[in-house]
Amino acid sequence: MDDYACDICEENEICEEAKFYCEKCSKCYCTSCVEHHYQMHKAHKTLRIERLRNWPFGKGIENESEQSQEHKDQKLTQLCEEHDQLLPTACNVFSHQECSKVKLMADNVTDLQPSPDVDTLHEQLIQKETELENNLPSQDKSYKVTGELFNPINVAKKKTRVRHDTEYSVKIDTDSDTCWISGICATTTGELLITDMWNNKLKLLDDNYKVVTHLDFSDKPWSICRVDSSQVAVTVYDNQIHFISVTNGELVEDITFQLEHSCRGIAHHQGNLYITSGTTLYQYTVNGSLVNKLYHNNVTSCGVSPDGERIYVTSGARDQLITLSRDGAVISKMTDPVLQWNDILPGMHVTNLGQVLVCGGDSNTILQVNRDGTKRRAILATEKSGVVRPTCVYYSKHTNSIIIGMFDNENILVIVLE
Repeated sequence: MDDYACDICEENEICEEAKFYCEKCSKCYCTSCVEHHYQMHKAHKTLRIERLRNWPFGKGIENESEQSQEHKDQKLTQLCEEHDQLLPTACNVFSHQECSKVKLMADNVTDLQPSPDVDTLHEQLIQKETELENNLPSQDKSYKVTGELFNPINVAKKKTRVRHDTEYSVKIDTDSDTCWISGICATTTGELLITDMWNNKLKLLDDNYKVVTHLDFSDKPWSICRVDSSQVAVTVYDNQIHFISVTNGELVEDITFQLEHSCRGIAHHQGNLYITSGTTLYQYTVNGSLVNKLYHNNVTSCGVSPDGERIYVTSGARDQLITLSRDGAVISKMTDPVLQWNDILPGMHVTNLGQVLVCGGDSNTILQVNRDGTKRRAILATEKSGVVRPTCVYYSKHTNSIIIGMFDNENILVIVLE
């Protein structure tokens, strides 16, 4: 091996042979300078020059690549210790035949010893891993707290994206009085129908909420529900149920049942009609046959869950939403400050997905309650949205909108959700 000069002495224009090499500093040191190096860098490890094999770039193999210049495209398999060069097999045969210290690189691999620095680094990594694991619980707690802090912001963002509120007039020339929209429903294709109590009419609306046709009744219509894809049932004040179909944009009256009691709210589920009289909830078939008296109390509007397991009724006299089982047993009774009706019809609607929407007629509020009918989930609209004495509500999946009918009001309010 060639002699190498001490880098420190060389910087002071002194020529002194190097005996040690520091990998961290990438410098060579003589016997004298290495003592000063030890004092300044106690953690640095040095190698004796004669043991050095992987010499740093710039200290003897500056222009040497991984392969010899004569055989650039051949794999390096041997080491000539006399010339400190890596060789392919062919290079040994042609250029280093006289060298006595040519060895296979694989034989030298077994002589490699792990550096103390590797052990130290491994211990440091294990220590850091332990610290990170110990910090995980506190990090999780911090994330939870942060999430709780941001949650009201996210809720507020959702609220700001909610809707566009628009009022549409549904009054027509033949109306003799101010409108009172007491019921709303739609066919499966999205054609919207409304009952106008003060004007004794059923009105069909187009996509722009304009009245395109209407049907006159002999008395006041209370409520409406869909019976099949294009047929609806309407309760009328004179103890009648009218079945009406929407055909080619026209309203066609199919059949009328005369009942022995008052007819107020109405809902349909799998061939059964649920009708309130103001004091009792009845169950009928669509053919007009009485099945059962399910519940006897003050009840006005009604709705049925999509699975038929829950029947919801409103009690205007008690300001309550009452949830019944399919056989009429009381599951729950809910009171809420916004469930105030006095003399306003307490309308409600159960969507195809089971959301329960209730009108707070005297509080000017539309409320969504949970499936069990025990607590509010959200206030969907208030007087600020234009809700004034609401008497019916309907959710249209075709337009993703909530449609609200109001007492003594010629407009319906449409809230388009986003």
